Amino acid sequence: MDGYDIDKAGARGAIASARSIWSGLHGLENSIEASGEAAATATQEDDINAAMSHAFTNFLRPFTVITVQMGDRAFDGADNVINIYETADSEMSDNAKAQGMAGALAESQELTSYNGSESTGGKRPEAVDGGYDW
Repeated sequence: MDGYDIDKAGARGAIASARSIWSGLHGLENSIEASGEAAATATQEDDINAAMSHAFTNFLRPFTVITVQMGDRAFDGADNVINIYETADSEMSDNAKAQGMAGALAESQELTSYNGSESTGGKRPEAVDGGYDW
């Protein structure tokens, strides 16, 4: 095969459709927190509250936020590859393709730092009276 061809409209449509489904995960960390708050309030047990707070703060929230952010980056990288293909001229196509894929790969592998107040969207739940306020 002498060249390559990408159905740009089809590829963009597939990415947009997948991104639309993925966007439903934005704010998921807040739903997880609300569920944990409700469970902790129902138990009113200090050891359970402490364990749930630890699990949420040190695992569930960071895992969810970073996972959603990395998915967003993957979609951005796919869009970038299509843009590179679309704008590269024929003399530079092999070079552009190699650089574009290397850049997209490096970008997708870059880890995101996380701080405890970070969110992917939505509003954090209000503390429930009498429950554990994370």
